Amino acid sequence: MNSKFIFKLVLFFFLFKFSLFTTPSFSQSTSSLLTDKLTCEYIQNPLGIDTKSPRLSWTLTSKERDQVQTSYELIVSDNLNDINHCDAFARQIIFLQSTAVEGLFHWDISDHEALDPTPEAFTAASFYYHPVLGATEFAGILGKKADSLKYDRLARQIENAFTQKYLVPTTGRFDNATQSAPLFVLWYEFSPEKNKTFDVLLEEFARHDWHLSTGIFSTKMMFDVLRENNRNDVAFRVANQRDYPGWGNMPANGATTLWKTWKYPESCPSQNHPMFGSINEWFYRSLPGINSAAPGFKKIIIKPQPEKEITWAKGRYESVYGTITCDWKTTGNDFILKIIIPANSTAEIWLPATQKESITESKKAVTASRYENGYAVVNIETIFV
Repeated sequence: MNSKFIFKLVLFFFLFKFSLFTTPSFSQSTSSLLTDKLTCEYIQNPLGIDTKSPRLSWTLTSKERDQVQTSYELIVSDNLNDINHCDAFARQIIFLQSTAVEGLFHWDISDHEALDPTPEAFTAASFYYHPVLGATEFAGILGKKADSLKYDRLARQIENAFTQKYLVPTTGRFDNATQSAPLFVLWYEFSPEKNKTFDVLLEEFARHDWHLSTGIFSTKMMFDVLRENNRNDVAFRVANQRDYPGWGNMPANGATTLWKTWKYPESCPSQNHPMFGSINEWFYRSLPGINSAAPGFKKIIIKPQPEKEITWAKGRYESVYGTITCDWKTTGNDFILKIIIPANSTAEIWLPATQKESITESKKAVTASRYENGYAVVNIETIFV
């Protein structure tokens, strides 16, 4: 197959202004000693200050005698919400640790609306791991290295406890091994036997005749796992089922919106619900292949995943940097790609091509930076001064 692609770069810029304000915030212990009347340059919550060394002050109150402040921490930010959220996240992790049993959680909503028996304790442990992983990343972004390392150690402890409790060694199977279980494991990257766990997932799809038995969480995870493992053929086969259970069964039975459940909700469950709406994400991230590799789409990955029954796809996303579009089609042995990448961003373009196949742009040969998993990867950068 000859691979051809056309780049169209759209250049634009924004003019903007912003004002920076600071406000003091304090972290205090659980003692009865409280801070009050916080001021900066003798003003409470000033809109702005005009000195490089502002004077901070506060008063202390307590219902007990002989209370003494021994330390304090100042946090400076241009957004008070950032400070409040950081403290709230730390308190959440402390609460979760204090209520965990044997290092894990064992009860939760589980994979809600799954058709097979849900692995409740198994998913509860995963949902304990999730915020700890987020805290690790957030602390790193805020420059709190010690906190980031602390949360990372906790995340590894949860992962190890999870694997020891639920993995059936040498089989790749976790817990009850329904579709939900391997999807959770692969999405969180828990399995030390990844290939075997993926095989367990495929066996479960086959057991259900390539229909879903997943709930609201693992359905979203399914599209991510299959995209990251270049198995869009499986995603298409499952998504394209027209009978129960599946998305196609809904319009076949008169639905004009997504149901809350795979089965027709005659009474209580909603007939207009977003819980299985993750298929819309698949339309963007796997078919045209528009993906973010950095916050705000500063770096973009364009990676279409063609399926033999789909001969073209076109998608557009309005990012903060501008419009991103991907338009591809197959014509004979050619794969033709047209893209728009906004100014001041970079992109990795993944083309389904091998080293034996030619890549051209405007009839000129293009050299790939690397070849990986059946794709040729081309890097581009757009700059506007």
